[in-house]
Amino acid sequence: IIAGSPSGGIWKTIDGGNTWYPCYDHTMDIDIWSLEISHADRDLYFAGTNSEIVYSTDGGLSWDRVNGGPLGNQVNTIIMDPGNSNVLLATDRWGEGIWRSSDGGINWTKVYSAPNDSYDIEFKPGNSNIVYASGLGFIAKSTDNGQSWTEITTGPWLSGGVIMLAVTADASSRLYALQETGGGYHATFLSLNEGANWTTQSDNSSGTNNILTYNQNNGGGQAPRDMDIVVSPTDKNEVYVAGVELWRSTDQGVNFIKIADWLVNSALPFIHADVDLLYYNDNALYAATDGGLFVSTDNAVSWTDWTSGTGVRQFYRIGVSATELDRVSGGSQDNGTGTLV
Repeated sequence: IIAGSPSGGIWKTIDGGNTWYPCYDHTMDIDIWSLEISHADRDLYFAGTNSEIVYSTDGGLSWDRVNGGPLGNQVNTIIMDPGNSNVLLATDRWGEGIWRSSDGGINWTKVYSAPNDSYDIEFKPGNSNIVYASGLGFIAKSTDNGQSWTEITTGPWLSGGVIMLAVTADASSRLYALQETGGGYHATFLSLNEGANWTTQSDNSSGTNNILTYNQNNGGGQAPRDMDIVVSPTDKNEVYVAGVELWRSTDQGVNFIKIADWLVNSALPFIHADVDLLYYNDNALYAATDGGLFVSTDNAVSWTDWTSGTGVRQFYRIGVSATELDRVSGGSQDNGTGTLV
């Protein structure tokens, strides 16, 4: 497993999070937004930074720039075709596009000029000719493995507000879409037929259902930074939404309940606030937060903190003692103050 952070580079574990190794400390650009490991070669990694796509062929020991790709732009997603390791797709946030490689990630070509900022990509389970992409106020679809794209215009979403997508192997034609507005929750949408028709499963029209922030009666939030949606690979009705906190629906996104808390004295299991990413792998659910990486293997009943050993705390200020020169203190984002003595 490899994990990245906005100011801590890339870290690797080969023993289930017990030990972590840094593998991207050689450059000033350690702002990591997306990662992918080849399913054909366990030592082939891809990383999307704040300005380009890079790759490693030796398990993270060394890295090179790809040819082409979204230079100078934030790469929010890199994803490999589950059935063909030669094909990869990537989103280019500021350049508003979708990029594609057909030679294993070495050379990249822009295949879609999106109508706005691009964020997410999902392959249809079992048929990778069908691919979905989303971003600020749009969803697009490809039926030729990402070579060409058409915007879906039949959906009930807003023209503004970032959209994230989720699919499930339990019902491969289903496509879930989560949209924010003003940083808070707008709605969850569901298509049963590959994006042709849509229903609104739930929304925040009442003003009391803002599941993307910490107080559901308040407006706003931190989306799309704290925002994601995934569906269980074995239960098409089980939907998880990440925001400031973590939520689950067992009825296709109609109703959500909070399933974790960032307060240590809560009756709910603890995970750090500001959940940025959710990812399923072999029925384990991973939650990437502002306080590190958490893993659940029991459908989010309990969580294990895998963060220890990673050097990813984002320090904003440091101070050195005037009387004890070896004592250094630093304040980090949402993770307290650390002291080096």
